[in-house]
Amino acid sequence: MKWFKHQCNASDNLALNNLIDEFGLKGYAWWFLLLELCAEKFDGISEPEFRFHIRTVKLKLRASGANVSSFLRRCDAAALLSCTVVESPCTGVESEFHLKIPKLLEIKDNHTRNLQATDKKVSARLDIDKNRLDKIKNISPKADLTPPKEPSPVSEIRESFLQNYRKEFQREYAGWGAKENGMVSKWLKSVSLENAKRLCELYPKWNDPWVTKQGHPLGILMAQYVQLDAWAQSTPQLIKKIAAGKAAENVDLKRAVDFEEMKRGLKHSATRQQTIENPSPIGRLQKSIPLPTAQRILGERGDPFGAEIFDPPSESDFGESL
Repeated sequence: MKWFKHQCNASDNLALNNLIDEFGLKGYAWWFLLLELCAEKFDGISEPEFRFHIRTVKLKLRASGANVSSFLRRCDAAALLSCTVVESPCTGVESEFHLKIPKLLEIKDNHTRNLQATDKKVSARLDIDKNRLDKIKNISPKADLTPPKEPSPVSEIRESFLQNYRKEFQREYAGWGAKENGMVSKWLKSVSLENAKRLCELYPKWNDPWVTKQGHPLGILMAQYVQLDAWAQSTPQLIKKIAAGKAAENVDLKRAVDFEEMKRGLKHSATRQQTIENPSPIGRLQKSIPLPTAQRILGERGDPFGAEIFDPPSESDFGESL
């Protein structure tokens, strides 16, 4: 049995008041503790008869053997229950109590009463409420009508950056957190989403020595994206391959870009060697005339200024001028 009814005026019962007079409030508590002990073993259908060892009753009532025996005899005399004491054949002392409590038939729970009326058996698992389980089974899950969330611009930039970084360096980018999300959010106020994605695709290929040494962190991309864009515009071959989404077969794209940069650097160095860094007319002349030609022209003219630049001055030069 799961539970039994406890009437509000149970303390007004004459027999219970007699127990209180004799045993104090312990008598009242012992009675309901005894009902709990028996109701736990009662199926609500058979006769409410129970058999307990004296130790079991003593433990439940938290009382001594003498008090338990006296209490049960008093309940038997008050017609609250029927008690038979069985003595141990070995020691000759009280060892068992045979109890019959008809009151349990009156106060048994409705669940047990209904099962008895329909001639059903009580489930072995009394801790499960069958009605509650039936209600749970009949509940159909609600359809999820919430539309899927579209990815935010910050998450799109994050995915683009990490994907291109992983593709270029064959390793994961470490150190992306809430701070980086805030940096991207501010960055998107200055650049469009599509342009930001394009820069994330170009950034791992930026072969600037200082950027490469730093490991291409996200902060440099946002601080120097204008320089990155200028570098990309100066390398049309790279832009073309990135836009097509293809890599040249058996060609290291990064080495090819480095080679183009090296050629431009050598050409620039040669031009500087052929230029006279002087604000004089000769310096301006050298921007359009090669150095050997200028030396020949100035030598033929005997220009003392040219001789000062190209040849060590001699005594005859000063004599002729005088």
